[in-house]
Amino acid sequence: MYSSRLEWFGDYRRRIGVLPTEELHKSKNKVRLMRTLSLLGDGPGDPRDPETKHVLLQQGFVPFYEGKSFHQYTDFWGDAPEFCVSLERMAGKEQKLMASRFYRAALRTVASSTNERSSIFTVLPPGVIVSHSALPESNPGSRCTVDALCLIALCNSFSFDWLLRQQVAANITFNFLDSVPVPDISDLAVFLAHACLRLSCNHEGYAPLWDREIGEAWREASPSHEFPVIRSELERLSLLAAIDALIANAYGLDRAMYDYILSSFSHRSQPKTPRYCLEAFDELHRIGLDAFTQKHDPYWDVSLNKRLAQPFIDLVIPGRGRTTESSMGPLFDTASAETYMEAQLPIRVASSTEIAPTQPIVAAAASTGTNGAFTTIAELLRSRSVITSSDAQQATGLDAAGVRPHLQQLVQQGLAVTEGQRRGMRYRGVNG
Repeated sequence: MYSSRLEWFGDYRRRIGVLPTEELHKSKNKVRLMRTLSLLGDGPGDPRDPETKHVLLQQGFVPFYEGKSFHQYTDFWGDAPEFCVSLERMAGKEQKLMASRFYRAALRTVASSTNERSSIFTVLPPGVIVSHSALPESNPGSRCTVDALCLIALCNSFSFDWLLRQQVAANITFNFLDSVPVPDISDLAVFLAHACLRLSCNHEGYAPLWDREIGEAWREASPSHEFPVIRSELERLSLLAAIDALIANAYGLDRAMYDYILSSFSHRSQPKTPRYCLEAFDELHRIGLDAFTQKHDPYWDVSLNKRLAQPFIDLVIPGRGRTTESSMGPLFDTASAETYMEAQLPIRVASSTEIAPTQPIVAAAASTGTNGAFTTIAELLRSRSVITSSDAQQATGLDAAGVRPHLQQLVQQGLAVTEGQRRGMRYRGVNG
């Protein structure tokens, strides 16, 4: 039986100030786009990688994310973005650029019946523009970041997703989304915000967000303030299950109803999910809410940051110049000069008359293109069980910056776990 304390999702998101909207329609704004490959030339690099993005930004471009660029709790999903947005061509879209300086909640709008999940929300890093296949926040400076984190955790749950699926067969619109009932999660805010943050901080691009929301505290198995925060796939699965069990309980589900909802999803990418979720649900009812949240949240005693969100990046706004008088913002100020000296890429600045092609561009056709490189590295991992960045570079012909996003993708897809730090880091296959 559902909880009596329910409200519509539309009322909930407006009440906390999380207001997603369409940002830049791809087919209507071709003149503002540049092919990523034309900017990077023959050099490797994924615009989602903080180092590559920093260099692109120096040249006046930001990555153009589509829905397929991200998934639940990760902004690295699928192929690298095909396009980047020219800042100088964003005249008339100044408010979009102003919003993009923040960490923002975003959702994918495509919900095919063959997709494993329909409700896909994530935290996007600063310095990205989003296509119409996803909806990012339009005014993130008007709300607290913790409220956006709690909303993401709620919407990524199986219970919320199941309710959404009763209405949606293809694209997600607010006509469907806003009519989904949601429970009162105010008592879960600390846990949900911390859990969403821990799952979302997967690379250095999220370090400033972690510092603002958690501070100096670090109670992880991974080395202090090194990302991703959670490197073990089983630890991630356990935390995801804890979130899901709490949301199911907040909806007022009993075990049989929860089991039924879980069974309606395929779980083909992670077959263990239903078992972990039900075990977490049983544990919650066995030990109680306080003990459960303290067990699964090492930061249970760290107070939430209820201040309004702040921007973390500086952009050149057409007609206004930079948004600050100093550097490129906190997102990049913490990086050493040596880091970015090593990340210089052969970027070619486009002429003012060059525009994006009218048809989508297929990823690099070279043998070491995005798909080919990842496949090569994945095969290398399967054959050797343990690999390093140097091994991946030798196998693909890419440099360290080029193989890094593919190695990160191995971890994010649950194919590998990391061991060691920095230059000594190794990637071990999950069955290795």
